[in-house]
Amino acid sequence: MPATTTPLLPPSEAEDIIYSKLSTTARAFIEATNSATPRDNNPDYDLLRSFCAPHFRISWAPKLFARNSPVLGAPKDIDGFCNHIKDMSANLSVWAILVQDVLVDVKQRTVVVRADFWMLPGDGGDKVQNDIVFFLRCDESGEKIVDCCEYVDPFASQQIRERISAKAWKGNAVSEPVNGTNDVDGAIR
Repeated sequence: MPATTTPLLPPSEAEDIIYSKLSTTARAFIEATNSATPRDNNPDYDLLRSFCAPHFRISWAPKLFARNSPVLGAPKDIDGFCNHIKDMSANLSVWAILVQDVLVDVKQRTVVVRADFWMLPGDGGDKVQNDIVFFLRCDESGEKIVDCCEYVDPFASQQIRERISAKAWKGNAVSEPVNGTNDVDGAIR
């Protein structure tokens, strides 16, 4: 006897509306982290805030990596997230987040977004691609984000951090020692 399948029913008009709101809110929030003007790494922070509920919170994963990262660390509210972006963008010459996939769960008011985060540190080397996944939970309206977990690529994050650290180290390099002073390894020249 052949298996019978139940045809999928189209979602209701109300579900279509909330689906659209959830998808639009998530995409717009992530894209709002891109720079607002050319040659400036700062986004429009007011626009970014406009997508967040008053009790918005963002955290990062994998948890062990985030917990041990000097950049990510503990969850942040929207002001903490904006400061995180300011600190990070100050060390990059260019960056951009490009949304690749959006998955929406209307009933749970959640959205999962996969995006490519392209970063170019000021060292002039190659761009680093961080494959990131955002897990977003929205309010009932679907227009405000309540909670966000940004799952980052630990290898790409480590690579960008090392390149930024190397640039900072070169910028703070000690000038060549002169005769009669201690060398880097303690030898007198």
